[in-house]
Amino acid sequence: MRICWLSTEMGEYTSGIANHNRILVEYLKNHPEVEDITVVRYPLPENGFFIQNPQQWRGVNIFSPKVALNIKGALNSFKKADLNLKAKIQFWFLRLGIKLKKMSFFNLSKIKKAGKISLAAFAILSFQKPFPNPFWKEFTNCILKTKPDIVQSQAALLIIGGVLARDKIKAHLSSQMTLPGAIEGEKGSINYEFEKRFNEALKWGIEADKTDFFLPVSQDVKNYLVSLGADPNKIKIMQTPIVIKDFNRVDKLVAREKLGLPKNKKIILSVGRMTMQKRFQDILEILKMMPKDVVFFLKKSRCISEEFFESAHLLFSLIKKYKLKDRVIINDSVLPYNEMKYVYQSCDVAVFPYIGEPQGTCVTECIANGRPIVVYNSGYLPNYINGNGYLVEPKNIKSLYEKTKIFLDDERVAKEAGEKSIELALKYDINIIGEQLINLYKEFL
Repeated sequence: MRICWLSTEMGEYTSGIANHNRILVEYLKNHPEVEDITVVRYPLPENGFFIQNPQQWRGVNIFSPKVALNIKGALNSFKKADLNLKAKIQFWFLRLGIKLKKMSFFNLSKIKKAGKISLAAFAILSFQKPFPNPFWKEFTNCILKTKPDIVQSQAALLIIGGVLARDKIKAHLSSQMTLPGAIEGEKGSINYEFEKRFNEALKWGIEADKTDFFLPVSQDVKNYLVSLGADPNKIKIMQTPIVIKDFNRVDKLVAREKLGLPKNKKIILSVGRMTMQKRFQDILEILKMMPKDVVFFLKKSRCISEEFFESAHLLFSLIKKYKLKDRVIINDSVLPYNEMKYVYQSCDVAVFPYIGEPQGTCVTECIANGRPIVVYNSGYLPNYINGNGYLVEPKNIKSLYEKTKIFLDDERVAKEAGEKSIELALKYDINIIGEQLINLYKEFL
């Protein structure tokens, strides 16, 4: 079988989407029943330019459309959007970021990538409509040049490419790893406007009725697809896989030395994108009640989105307010996937106060590393608890503190919970989920 994989990010670094694509593409490339797999990539800008053809990654050809996205058009579209005052200020900082080639609301030496990636997405979702527009025609041409049997689109935006190519291939499958609207944000915010356009693209793809199967990562995402009109009989839940063998156990002190973390402290870990949905601020609320020998280690993803302005501002303001600067360690370095084991195994307990999380690959990786966990009873997270940790009702700071402290105070209890985490993680291994995907492909050949 010949497969064309539509993706945004792909690589071996701290990013759920990038790793999801990388793990599955690598598995399919090495599968005996796959003749060829090619990636057609949505052209995120790099160094001020949109990626051109060709690229290659581990023997896999990667193509991108040559049609440039109209950033100016995206800016004009957002100028006309019904934004509140706060969002307008953020929007103008994004625009300023484009002009100054800089990258963060707080550190202007870091806003270039944020602005350009966000506005590239806006250009597709809002300015260049209706579909198919010149960009998507060129994107579809890239797909068809690979002569695929199967096209698999990753994420809602890329469903457009799969739909437009469907009449000349045997099947189009669309993975859905996110839950639009799950991130907190009031009407009139930039995030709200982005989600609105995101939904428009997804709904357009569903109404076109040229997707043979949707592959959401959880029941919540499936329900959302059905609410937009997707046929329930064409939906199969398929979780984001991990590579279990990459998470062989290492000693906690060895892991801490590798990362430069204190060896004589109790460490609470959390991992993920710095968004309001992750609610890292709730960990600060419990940290201020903890003994002084407890620190919070945040391994931040390098994914960038406009909502980071608000969430980052809140986090840093609370660190200052509660005088926690010496007890919070934030790491945003790029680590190879097989070195993330040091991050997870450096902690005494991992806390994931996520709200509305569709799956949470970071949590999957964490339990594969044998860590006890405390999570909010929201989204997919309850599926990660089976004798290996605690469920806490969202925003219940008192309960979050109490459950986290159990593992910090009793190493034996933490170790027993960690062993159960490993057992629970086995079903997410790439060899299981990858074979499920191959079997689904076979149904259309």
